[in-house]
Amino acid sequence: MTPGGLVGTATSASPGCQTLKKYLAKQDPPAIIGQLQLQLDCHVAYCNELRPHLGLKGPTPREVFEALTKASPRWEGIEVEGRRVRHDKIDPSS
Repeated sequence: MTPGGLVGTATSASPGCQTLKKYLAKQDPPAIIGQLQLQLDCHVAYCNELRPHLGLKGPTPREVFEALTKASPRWEGIEVEGRRVRHDKIDPSS
């Protein structure tokens, strides 16, 4: 157990982190930060859009995400097209 009482979570890296470390270890070391960003972008694109979802054995993580129901207004018939809509931010200090 870790000092916080959690089993293994504070000391072990996530599977995604291990996958990224292995991927980067196989790449040529980047000479500039832009090359590193390109390597990271390629890995993220592979993980999200090409490889099957590990838990669902079939669709990609992107396909699973796109299939989820997205948030919408709670009331039917609310029409905001052509109207001014406020996007106030609540100040947490007040």
